[in-house]
Amino acid sequence: MGSSLRCSALGACLCSGLLAAFATLPVRGSAQQTAEVRVVAVVDYVAGLDIYLTVGTDGGVRPSDTLRVYDGEGSAAELLGRISILSATATRSVGNLHGDRFALERGDTLYLGVPAERLARASASDSLPPRGVAARQAAAEAKAGVPPAQEEPTERPAGPTAIHGRVSLDFEALRSTTRWGEGPDEELERSFNTPTLRLQARARHLPGGLELSTGMRLAHRTSPESVVQPETSARIYELDLEKRFEALPLEVHLGRFYNPFEELSGYWDGLLVRVGPESLGAGVAVGYEPERANEGFSSDRPKLSGFVDFSVRRQALAYDGSVSFLGIRPSDALPDRTALGISQSLRVGGLWIHQRLQLDQDPEGREWSVTRLQMDGSLPLQGGLGTFAGWRRWRSFPLWEGGTALGPRIDSGYAGLSWFGGVGGASLEVSLQRPEEGDSGRTFSGSAFLNRTLLRGVRLGGHASHWSGGDDSSLLLSPEIRTSLGTVEFRGAYRFYATSAVVEEITTHSGDLGLTLPLGAGAFLRLQGTGRWGGGLSSTRLFASVWKAF
Repeated sequence: MGSSLRCSALGACLCSGLLAAFATLPVRGSAQQTAEVRVVAVVDYVAGLDIYLTVGTDGGVRPSDTLRVYDGEGSAAELLGRISILSATATRSVGNLHGDRFALERGDTLYLGVPAERLARASASDSLPPRGVAARQAAAEAKAGVPPAQEEPTERPAGPTAIHGRVSLDFEALRSTTRWGEGPDEELERSFNTPTLRLQARARHLPGGLELSTGMRLAHRTSPESVVQPETSARIYELDLEKRFEALPLEVHLGRFYNPFEELSGYWDGLLVRVGPESLGAGVAVGYEPERANEGFSSDRPKLSGFVDFSVRRQALAYDGSVSFLGIRPSDALPDRTALGISQSLRVGGLWIHQRLQLDQDPEGREWSVTRLQMDGSLPLQGGLGTFAGWRRWRSFPLWEGGTALGPRIDSGYAGLSWFGGVGGASLEVSLQRPEEGDSGRTFSGSAFLNRTLLRGVRLGGHASHWSGGDDSSLLLSPEIRTSLGTVEFRGAYRFYATSAVVEEITTHSGDLGLTLPLGAGAFLRLQGTGRWGGGLSSTRLFASVWKAF
């Protein structure tokens, strides 16, 4: 907790200093305020920190985006958090959770808040086909005479100072029972109670034309069985003070931020300076790597990054690229890191190709090795159909004390088909994994959702996948139903999971019921109950949240 609170004090000092330094300098005009559209995304795969989603640039998602993630549509949906998009093809994307880490599993259905003007521009263009589920659904509903849904604005109308965001008070009660035998002494019960206060906000048009983005969480966790001592944690996920100048093409970030100009360096506690127009720029970032365990500030991992980014925008052509360098020199027992990165994205008409190359210097032998190489592509066909494929190779860098060697090489490839229409969408995919050590694996997966059914107001969705590798296999089935009664939104979901990739075969089930209702004055209440059973583990989770956007 101490390091997190020190981060807060440091950020406040940095922000006040920059306010004073920049207050007299002119600032470029802000972008046009725009609403956001909720775009459906299914979690297709979770690999460490990487989250693979079944939506991409066709849905308005772009590399370097930081998007809000909701559990439903409309203003009553719960804001789960945000995700930073690292790479994207037309129908797929990869991102990292930004700020507060919420639980995610393969097959989960999410709703990403994408700027509506991107989809509107794509729909209005004569040379480019309409992109994304939201664009196609809006066109179909307009043809049928259905009035458009009213979405909550991404940005509030700007005055002298415009502040918008979301504050919530959550309470979670979790009780679990673990059994490893039939006897009364062969089980363990645990329970936890966790009230949490969350704040996400962005302030525009501050003195001197500054902008401030922040995301933080204050939680207090207790256990009646004394499993843990009462623990209070204050975490700051983002505290980014930003300034764009008018007199010269200069952009500055100070505080805690994610570098939006390249895909190599990630999060920073420090300073970023970029010079140049949007089409061609160069910059440096200096600072420290935040603590991975608690998002606290630490001076143990100083780092330096330099980058050049470039882009081309034409009516039927879009190209983005970056070349970057990263150096981390820890003062603790972690190994030094030196890395180079090159990333490119190209769209020609409906064809989309993304390439990423990353090289790390081996901390043991000091030779250079490819730690990430990937190619992704997609191509729209006819009638809402599209095809996508990709291949990647990666090796993990040792991020633990005493680690001196890169991890084993892993190769994987995937290919699939997708379809999106006014009533819903579906996708099918097959992927192959070939590790340097161990058995190869295969995964067959599919997802589908229906925004319209025979029962008015009922929406259905689901995901299924089957993995096999060597003598082991697993199966996941996850259907979901949503409906509304007046202003109250209801959601029900079931998850079946069976695997033999452990000591013995395990089958688990879980069910989830929830509702969201307005309280007035822009506030909402969410109530949710989740139960899980099977595989020697049973648990019950009750969750309540009151939140308000401002």
